[in-house]
Amino acid sequence: MQNLQNEMEELRKDMNETECSLSIRIIEMENSIFKLIEKSGSGNESQTISSAESRGGEKISNRNSFLTPSLPYRQARMHCHNLSGTPFVPKTKDDFFYLVEEVTKEEEYGWLPLTDILNEGIGEWDDGTSYAEGPIHLQFADIDELNGNTFDRDCVDVNKGATGDWYICSYPRKMLCFTYGQA
Repeated sequence: MQNLQNEMEELRKDMNETECSLSIRIIEMENSIFKLIEKSGSGNESQTISSAESRGGEKISNRNSFLTPSLPYRQARMHCHNLSGTPFVPKTKDDFFYLVEEVTKEEEYGWLPLTDILNEGIGEWDDGTSYAEGPIHLQFADIDELNGNTFDRDCVDVNKGATGDWYICSYPRKMLCFTYGQA
């Protein structure tokens, strides 16, 4: 019986490693696709809306933003891009609180475009900005993930209280997206 349990545990570990490797490859491929979409779809990468500063400090009108339905992280991210948008990466505290307000209007939690899928324990925003070097630093419910201690929680959700939590990417959440172009 113990041998069977040990074999099952080994199979679970192998499956988890395979799933992580595939997830990394899929994210890398999606990043390449999204970069091509940005170049061809918007005509000018610098027109992508990404922060309050790029909008002249004005709050964005709803015509330039949209929420995905509640989807797993990768599907929510793909939904943004399928509708000629990009996940909204906050660059200021105002941006962050705007994102939290939008993604938690109807639900308790929403996705932040922040993961450590590509490098376990190293948070990276969807636009490639390192979490450690970025302007926004969150209060996390659990800091173990950034220390590389929890391998199954690679995505960040945020609650109405603006607290982030490393979470399993397959859970459904809404994500805030912005369309390409100028406000």
